[in-house]
Parts: sequence; C-alpha cells; structure tokens
Amino acid sequence: MAMNFQDFLDMNWYMNRYNFFGKRAFTGFLVALFTLTPFWGFGDTVETRDGAVLVGDITGMTDETITLETVYAGVLEIKKAEVVGFSTEEPVFVRLKGGRTLSGKVLHSGGSRMEIVDAEGSHATQMPEIAVSWVSGGEDPAVIKMRKELEEKRRKWTHEVGIDLSGKSGNSDEFGTAARLKSSLTGPVGSIGFYLSYDQAEKNGDQTSNEFIAGTTYNLFFKEKLGWFLRSEYESDEFEDIDIRVTTAGGLSYRFIEQEHHSLKVRAGASYRFERQDNGETITSPGLDFGVNHYYRFGKIGAVKTDLKFIPSVEDFSDFRFSQDTGFEFPLASGGFLKLRIGVSNFFNNNPADGKERLDTTYYTRLLFTWE
Repeated sequence: MAMNFQDFLDMNWYMNRYNFFGKRAFTGFLVALFTLTPFWGFGDTVETRDGAVLVGDITGMTDETITLETVYAGVLEIKKAEVVGFSTEEPVFVRLKGGRTLSGKVLHSGGSRMEIVDAEGSHATQMPEIAVSWVSGGEDPAVIKMRKELEEKRRKWTHEVGIDLSGKSGNSDEFGTAARLKSSLTGPVGSIGFYLSYDQAEKNGDQTSNEFIAGTTYNLFFKEKLGWFLRSEYESDEFEDIDIRVTTAGGLSYRFIEQEHHSLKVRAGASYRFERQDNGETITSPGLDFGVNHYYRFGKIGAVKTDLKFIPSVEDFSDFRFSQDTGFEFPLASGGFLKLRIGVSNFFNNNPADGKERLDTTYYTRLLFTWE
C-alpha cells in the first residue's frame, strides 16, 4: 500500500517522540542503578553528614579518617568527623574507644546507630564510639602508629659524597677538582656530624687552589625548639697562607621550623680561633659564633639549602669572617640516591693576610651520592 506525504510526517513525529522518551528512560535507569547500588551490596558504603553515600572498598579507619578505594575517584580520605555511619560487605575488625575489639560485618542502621554482626549475634554501638577499624589480613592501626613513632625516635646514619669537576681549554687551561664527604647521625632530639672537603685547581700548569677542611658538629635539643651546640673545624689553605686554623665554638641553637620538607635553625655562641700562618706568625682570638641553616624542598622537583656563618672577634669586631653557601639540589634518580647540586659559595675575611683578597667566590656544579 502506498504511503502518502501526511502518513510519512505522522510516522516521523511518533519516531521522534519514541527516541526522546526512550533516551530519558534509559538515562533515568542508569541514575537509579547507581543510586540503588549501595542497597544491592555492590560494595562498602560510607554515609556523610550532607547525605552523600559513597561506595567502594573500606581499607581502614584511623582516629581521623576513613580510607575508601573507589573505581570512580581512586582512593578517598574521608574525615571521620563528617561521617554518620558506614557498612561493610565482609567482616572487619573494629575497636571501640573503650578498648574492646570486635570482628564482624558492620551495618549502619540509621542516624549514628551501628551494628557489628558476628556468629554470636549483633552488637549495637554508635558511630562516635568506634575508634579504629581494619580489614581482615590487614594491620592494627595501633601497631602501625607505634612502629611509626619508634621509627621517628630511631637514630640513623646518613652519608653523602660530593664531587666537583671543572675544566677549560683554549686561551688558558684550567682544571679543578673538589671532593666532600659528610656523615651524620640524626635523632629526634639531636645529631652529630663529621665532614671533610678538599679543593684544588690549576691554571696553565700553576696551582691556584689547595684547601683542606675537616670538622665535627654536635647538637642536642633539651626542649622542643631550644638546644645547645658544639662544633670544631680544622682548616689549611695554601693560597690564604694558612698553615693551620682551628675554630672551636659552642652555644645555644633554636629551631624556628622543623618539618620534613622545611627547616630553619639558628645558633649563637662563643668561639675561639687558633691560627698559624705560613710565615710562622700565630694568632689567637676569642670571638662570637652565629649561624643560620635553612632547607626547603619543593615536592619532587628539588630542594634549596643555605648555610651562613658569621664569626667576629671579641677584641676587634671589625676582624670577622663570613661564609655563605646556597645550592639547589635536583634528584637524578628515584629514591634520592643521586642528586645534582648547583650553587654559589662566598667566603669573606675582613682581615686577610698581606696581598690576599678579602672575598673568595666559587660557583659550582656538584654530583651528590646520598645513602643511609
């Protein structure tokens, strides 16, 4: 039977209506599916104070957060104070604030009412009474916390080797090497460190630098931020005409900032310097000792370190020495074992030997090897 033009228009109208309502019905079905998912038991659920129901796998609960692994948003850390209740599909361990530990499925029965169901029956409790929870086969958060606290209190050795190489050829031939070794034993209330450094350089076959430094430092904090320090440093520098220079200092130190990624420490004390120059002249001088150590890490990008020292003489305040070292460290390998440090150091001696400059400036690129 032939179809006239009006029949064609009517058929199109019905087809469009079907597609419109069909799409809406399908969308509504998907919304209902994900809305009803918590009640069908497709995962653990966490209900928040604003009425949201989050679905996933609860992997643990501490004093402050509930950890929920989801397929739609990855791992979520939900503030426990914002949770009115949660339910689990599988039995878990639950410790109440009174110290009692239960094992079973957890059901949220409305409001802040909770039930822990095991083979012996149901145990009623309230959400605010649940201290921590962990999955079967997991580790008790109390044990994790204790191990972390012990780890933080444990003293550990850290070692670092730095190598500088520089060279130039053409109108002039220059070559320089420097090596540094540092070891430190660090704990929550103090540290002890040892360091060595050697610098030598040549220009057109003539030696232009030959310096050796060795030292030790000790810090002990008898309060959270306040402590005391001792340090001693031996130095020999052929091109400063210094046969031996020994500086010993002690005093108070203060931690303004002490965080894993950021620290700022200052110190102030008294010092004593013994110096014998190449011409046999001996200098002894009591003085003061001031220092600043600053460290800041920019996530995984790198870190910046700055060390400042100011040592004036008590007998003549214009007779002082000032040193500064600032460097940016960039990781070259995972784990921080291999790093590159680019920096500048300055040493200013306001009373140098005859014919010597007051200021020495060094620009360096250093390869660092660090391990524990």
